Amino acid sequence: MSDPSAVRAEAWASAEVVLKNEISRMLPAPLLSDLEAAYNGEGDLWTRVASDLIDLTTSAPNGYKCVLVGVDEGTLKAKLQLFWRCFVAVAMLPPARRQALGKITPCEDPLEKVEGLRAEIKRALPTFAQCWQPIRAEPRVPVTVATPPPVQPAAEKLQKQTLPEEDENEEVEIEDIAPVAKLGTKPAAKHTYDTYQKWDKIDYDAEERAVDYPTTVKIDVASLKAKEQPDFPA
Repeated sequence: MSDPSAVRAEAWASAEVVLKNEISRMLPAPLLSDLEAAYNGEGDLWTRVASDLIDLTTSAPNGYKCVLVGVDEGTLKAKLQLFWRCFVAVAMLPPARRQALGKITPCEDPLEKVEGLRAEIKRALPTFAQCWQPIRAEPRVPVTVATPPPVQPAAEKLQKQTLPEEDENEEVEIEDIAPVAKLGTKPAAKHTYDTYQKWDKIDYDAEERAVDYPTTVKIDVASLKAKEQPDFPA
């Protein structure tokens, strides 16, 4: 796993190859002149640029962490190569786009903000190269509060305490109580409580046969004719 000193050493080695090649191959002459003026000093341009930006690979502002620290060797080399190539891409961006990128990740005190091409590149490069990540707060563990048992009303408590216990083996006599008429009303008719015993004596089968098969009435035709003929005198 890479520590900050290992990251800086690898960043210098990568800048000597990747950054040097990208500056000489990709940057147009007018922009190259502007960078020479912005990164003024002794030595080659790539060394001056690397000296100004190498701290971004190992340190991050409050609330952020550097993703290059703590990774394996292969991942570190790939990310550092991308970091130096991103420098050339940010330098070639329009000023408005470069300034907008610089406002995403705060990397300096706003009261000490420096203007110019060099400052704009340094502010925009961490966001463009994604070498910093915000530190997320650990999720809070939900606190479970025990729910108290429901409070019973005082009247219900008193009623439960005063009720006698029932004996399962106790025999209870049930009396046949006739309906009692309310005060001020007439008693019900007698046939209301006759239990309809008269309906039990009806032969329902005979009643059905009488409807389905009515009784045939025999008529004496001879006697009817005799009645219809008058008796004439002899």
